[in-house]
Amino acid sequence: MGDRSSERLGAVAGLIATVAVGVPVLLDVVFGDGTMIDGPLWLWWIAYLVFVAAFVVDATRGERSTSRFERRALLAVEIGAACGTFLIDPQYGWAIVLVVVTAGSGAYSLPPTGSKVQVLGQSLLIGAGLLGSGVSSGDAALTVVVYGSFQAFAVLVVNSEQREAMARTDLAATNVELRATSALLSESTQTAERLRIARELHDVIGHKLTALSLELEVASHQVGGDGLVHVDRAKDTAKTLLGDMRTAVGELRSPGYGLTATLQALVEDLPTLDVSLRIFEEADVDDDHGLVIVRCVQEIVTNTLRHARAEHLWITVRTNPEAVTIEARDDGRGAAVIEPGNGLVGMRERVEDLSGELIVDSVSGRGFHVTVRIPST
Repeated sequence: MGDRSSERLGAVAGLIATVAVGVPVLLDVVFGDGTMIDGPLWLWWIAYLVFVAAFVVDATRGERSTSRFERRALLAVEIGAACGTFLIDPQYGWAIVLVVVTAGSGAYSLPPTGSKVQVLGQSLLIGAGLLGSGVSSGDAALTVVVYGSFQAFAVLVVNSEQREAMARTDLAATNVELRATSALLSESTQTAERLRIARELHDVIGHKLTALSLELEVASHQVGGDGLVHVDRAKDTAKTLLGDMRTAVGELRSPGYGLTATLQALVEDLPTLDVSLRIFEEADVDDDHGLVIVRCVQEIVTNTLRHARAEHLWITVRTNPEAVTIEARDDGRGAAVIEPGNGLVGMRERVEDLSGELIVDSVSGRGFHVTVRIPST
């Protein structure tokens, strides 16, 4: 299960718990005497509905916002509304569930120290609210311990899920990097072997065919009659073989880069990301261009895994006699401001070394769009 799927499942569970808090009060208003809440009922509903609205917005923010300020502002509204709902009538025990839900929400937005402070503060508020409503100190302490444990458990579960998601992402990104390195090494080894064979053909067989042609040329001047016909045929055959050998050597020296197989190997079986890769090879690319293409696709995939929080990535690679182009986009959270890291900087340097250009575009909530264009010559 991907990290976004886990968050959605947690959001659904939190929403069910939140709705469960309001249902008994609603049933009491509709079918009862409306006295379940010992306090201003209208104020309780305002606080409760504010919490519901803030929680829903917070639960879906991952697809629309990456702002730390917005995340923490929503969390502050959740905490305030949950605590307000509880304090209006501390003896309506179900309202404490909202406080537990905020602890889980806070674990997604706050660092571990911040979550600890949140749990401690909310637990103290529960105790103060219960004591202020006339609950005995023993019952208040027991409630604080129980619901403090629930909050701590919610935080631990979220933190554990986040660590596992991060580990899966790092493993997938590392796997992509290893595949790219392995593919490049394999391609380099094959190229080196082709060059060795080409040299052997040229130096050994080529020289011997040349020597044979010269010997046959001499022989053609020393024989006559039917023998001359056979010597001329042998001369033609030797020249044809020499031409074929030179053609084969040229093809071995510049066979074109194995682009399709290499790129497809990079994007197979990624556990948290569905990659759609399309490759249009309208012209061969040399080793330098092939290396940059592979490294760019690798960087796009690993950045998407680590930072985009995307479920789908679409990549199109096209080679033609004029240029090599790479188009990539994802359905992740995007960013209002792009802060280039080492990977993006290295990617830009590789592209510019071949007189190409790299364009990275993003809008918060609308994913990333990457365009690479490199002249073929």
